[in-house]
Amino acid sequence: MAKFVFVVPPLEGHINPTLSVGWKLLGRGHDVRWICVEMEGLMEKLPKGGKILLLHHPDLDDDARNELKKKLLSFNIQGIESLKFLYEEQIIPFNQYMLNEIEFYLKDFKPDVVVYDQQMFAGAVAAYRLKIPFVASVTAPSSIKSIEALPKLHEWENNQVITFQQRNGIPFDERLDEHADFVLVYTSSLFFGEHTLPQHYKFVGPVTESRPNQHAFDWERFHSWGDIPKILVSIGTTFSFKEKINFFLKVLEAFKSEKIGVVVVSDPDLFDEIPSNFIIQKRVPQLQLLPYLQLVVCHAGQNTVSESLSHGIPLVTIPIAYDQSQVAESVVQTGAGIRLKFNRFRSQELRNAVYEILNNKVYAENAGIVRDSFIQGGGVNAAAGYIEELLG
Repeated sequence: MAKFVFVVPPLEGHINPTLSVGWKLLGRGHDVRWICVEMEGLMEKLPKGGKILLLHHPDLDDDARNELKKKLLSFNIQGIESLKFLYEEQIIPFNQYMLNEIEFYLKDFKPDVVVYDQQMFAGAVAAYRLKIPFVASVTAPSSIKSIEALPKLHEWENNQVITFQQRNGIPFDERLDEHADFVLVYTSSLFFGEHTLPQHYKFVGPVTESRPNQHAFDWERFHSWGDIPKILVSIGTTFSFKEKINFFLKVLEAFKSEKIGVVVVSDPDLFDEIPSNFIIQKRVPQLQLLPYLQLVVCHAGQNTVSESLSHGIPLVTIPIAYDQSQVAESVVQTGAGIRLKFNRFRSQELRNAVYEILNNKVYAENAGIVRDSFIQGGGVNAAAGYIEELLG
């Protein structure tokens, strides 16, 4: 039996793939643990036999908490500037605060391999210091390639991480990803696009195994819609309250009179009335819903896009912030969907985009090609296999 540890941020989309890979390693008889701060529902999601090594999130005094809240409220969390905010105000300070405690857990647990989420690069620093083999887990593939229209953005992002490493005793002028034994990328080279990467980058495709349904859902109402097309609308948690209202009013206007069943991930209390062809819930069993859907409308978050395409479902993407624009571009480049502009689209445009995809089978065919490329990556078996290779 070997010992493995995953170092992850408190973000569901980053944790979920590691739960699947960890489940596979546990099933092969290994001891598997996760280093993470406490977050709602995490313990219930762990695969049987997995354990948490809990990081202690810094307690902010009232002044510090109010200052952070003021920054968040005053910042327009959209576009390219959102990435700068993400690194300078969140990722870098969080990694610095957690570094010593991560290193303490690694010394105590003595894992054979450390698997770190690419945004928790403190895990790579700690593993390198302790001479433990380490593997990167990439849930946001856009972070490992530059945007053709913005070549300096990727360089800036890398420099943030390199500066952090050097400040903490790592003497390299490149990210520790380049010194990892493997970099596991949860997509396919087809969806990633044309880029030359070193051999230790492995495209394993999305991994979704072992994730149980934890959310109640009105299946009776859903199935009562019969054979009409059914779509999911899910746009993450990036919005302010005002932006949520504006967005969902457009969704309501677009489909309330249409013969389409619409599942919306949102707070039902935001709506004065809910049409009979709508189901609106804060959380839905997305993986269980996907086999019944013909289309997904989303903000181009990597996980929702990957899970949809894993079922051969085309998309309408409406990117807002961070890496979502790059993910949306990959959807368009592979012919698996249509992209709209968040601040500019109208209800009629959204309705037209949905009907264009529903009535033109080429989008579903292209989504099926992407799905097949995901399967060829080997999924959770391939990911666990690469990690186990390091045991020798």
